[in-house]
Amino acid sequence: MIGQEVDTSLSTRGTDMRVERVVVTNEQVLGKKIRDLQAKERYDVVISRLNRAGVELVASPDASLQFGDILNLVGASGLH
Repeated sequence: MIGQEVDTSLSTRGTDMRVERVVVTNEQVLGKKIRDLQAKERYDVVISRLNRAGVELVASPDASLQFGDILNLVGASGLH
């Protein structure tokens, strides 16, 4: 529609940043708010987007996690 689909993330190309998508399946985090994950403090990553049932949303710190949510994590490429 607006261009070709690419495999390379253009937002992180040429940087040491990496974007990963993670599906929420761990029962221990279901119902927890994104802020409760402490992703920045614990893993030095930022949760930038929340995809719920095919709808992409800004990852609000107050959003409660549901089974099957997909989170976009952004961090340095050397992190695991």
